[in-house]
Amino acid sequence: MLEVEDGRALVERAVRELPNNIAGQISFFFSYYRIPASKGRKRSVSSATTKKYVYAIFALINTLSDVGIKINNLTQLTHRHLKIVFEQWEAKDTSASTLTTYFSCIKRMYEWIDNPLPQKSASELVSSKKVTRRTRIATKSKAWSENGVDIQAVIDKVTGLNAYAGLYLELCMAFGLRVLEAASLKPADSDRGDYLLVILGSKGGRGRTVPYTTEYQRQVISKAHAMASSSGVLRPRGWKVTRAVNSFYHYLRVAGVNMKKMGVTTHGLRHEYAALLYEQVSGDKPPVVGDKVPEKDTDQKARAVVTEALGHSRLDITSAYLGSVPAMSRERKKHLAMLNGQLTSPQSHLVRAAKVLQSHLSKDNADLDLRVYITGVEANGQLMQGMPLLTCAGWFLPNGLRSSVPITPEQMRTLEEAVARDTSRRCVMQSEGVILQDEERFELMLPL
Repeated sequence: MLEVEDGRALVERAVRELPNNIAGQISFFFSYYRIPASKGRKRSVSSATTKKYVYAIFALINTLSDVGIKINNLTQLTHRHLKIVFEQWEAKDTSASTLTTYFSCIKRMYEWIDNPLPQKSASELVSSKKVTRRTRIATKSKAWSENGVDIQAVIDKVTGLNAYAGLYLELCMAFGLRVLEAASLKPADSDRGDYLLVILGSKGGRGRTVPYTTEYQRQVISKAHAMASSSGVLRPRGWKVTRAVNSFYHYLRVAGVNMKKMGVTTHGLRHEYAALLYEQVSGDKPPVVGDKVPEKDTDQKARAVVTEALGHSRLDITSAYLGSVPAMSRERKKHLAMLNGQLTSPQSHLVRAAKVLQSHLSKDNADLDLRVYITGVEANGQLMQGMPLLTCAGWFLPNGLRSSVPITPEQMRTLEEAVARDTSRRCVMQSEGVILQDEERFELMLPL
C-alpha cells in the first residue's frame, strides 16, 4: 500500500482523482496517510486514533449537510463552516469530551487542506466555556426550571415567532421528545389514547411508548392534532424534516435560547421531563437536584421508568422502523434492510463474534448487553460510494443505560473485522460513548 506523509499533497491528489466525491476523498486520504503523532517521539498514531479522525471529519460533513450546506470537495471547507457546525453541536448538548476530541482532529484536517484554524481549542468555538469542561458525573441539573428559566414564557416567545417551533418545544417538554422526533411526529398515528407511540425520528430504529400521566400532555397532543397538515405531519406543506428542524433552531437563536444567554440548551427540556417523571414515580426529586437520597430500590425503579420513556431501552421494532419511514426511499430501505440482514443473521460473523465477547464477560458483568449500531448517513439507508461503513458499539445495562464498563480496542477490532467480512467492505468502528448525541444511528438487533 502506498504510504504518504505529506498531508497537503495527498489531499490535493484525493480531490484530483475523486472530484466532487467528498466521502471518497476522506476514505482515500485516511487509507493512505500515516498521521504523525502531535506529541512525543516521531511516530504515526494508532489505528484507533485514525478512526477518531475519520469519524470527526464525517461528523463535520454530515452536520453541514443537515443544515443545507453541501460540501463536494475537502478543499471547500472554510472557517465559517466549522463555526456553524460547533453551534449546532453545542445546541444539541454534545458532551465536552466529544467536542474536544472532534476539534483536535478537525483542526489538523484544516492544516492538511492548507487552511489552518486560528482557534487553539474547542472553547473558542462555543458560546459557553462550560460546554468544553469535561465531567463524568452529573453535578448540576440541565433542566430549564433548575436553571431559572421561565419555561412557559420561552415557549410563548418562540410560538410568537413560529407556531411549529413553539409546538416542538411543548412536545419536548411534555413527552421528553428529541427535536427530530417532534418534527417527525404524526399525531393521528402516534396518539394511542393512553400513551404516545414514538417511532419516526427515534434513534437507532428503537421506538418507545410514553404514557399520558398529566393533563398538560393531553393539552399538547390536542394542539398537535389541530396543527397537523392534511398529510398528518407537523410542518408546513412540502417541508422535509431536516428543513423543519433547521427552522426550529433558527427561531431559537432569534429568541436567544442558548447556553450563553440562558445557560440551557433545547436538550434541557428532556432533562426537565425526566426530572418530573422521576419525581412522579419515586416521590423525590432526582439526586442531581434533591437534598434527599432515595432508597436504592425506589431509585432503580424510577430510573427504569424514565429510561423507557426517554427511549434508551431496547424495544425491538426494527421491522416496523424499516417499514414506517415515509421519507426513506425504496432504495434506501432496501439497502438498510440488506445491511441488517447481513449483520444480524445467526450465521453472520458479527453475531458469532458478539456471542464470544458476551461469553467472555466476567461474572460481575454477565448481565451486560452488547449493542452495535450503524451510524452516519447509512443509518438512514443512504449509500455513498467510496465511504467506509461507520459503526459503533458499547456495553449497556439491562435497563438500557450505558455501562461504566468500556468496550476495549481489542473488542472493537474483533467486531470491526466481523462486519467487514459480512459486508465485504471496509468498516470503521468506534466506542458508542464518543459518538455525537444526535448522530444518526441504526441499532442492529443481534440474536444473542
